[in-house]
Amino acid sequence: LQSDPDEGKRLAAARDLKDADPRTNAEVVPALIAALQRDPVPAVRTAAADALGKLKPVYQPAGLALEAAAGNDPAAAVRDAAKAALWQYHLA
Repeated sequence: LQSDPDEGKRLAAARDLKDADPRTNAEVVPALIAALQRDPVPAVRTAAADALGKLKPVYQPAGLALEAAAGNDPAAAVRDAAKAALWQYHLA
């Protein structure tokens, strides 16, 4: 997710991490936040936002990153995914 030059592999990794348990794998949340904030491909950022919204329990750094993406990401799809993820956090 963080270093592969193939955007397809980064996208697949972000999608796969939605099922990870961050309580047993501490790298999940920071990796998804980094992808949301820095990946050059909007689809990867969207998948990272989606994955963050599905992770439980709620993590404050993830919420802050989603709020920033919802308001500031240049891609509408990423902003929408971040807003949807924030709604999932609100429901949790």
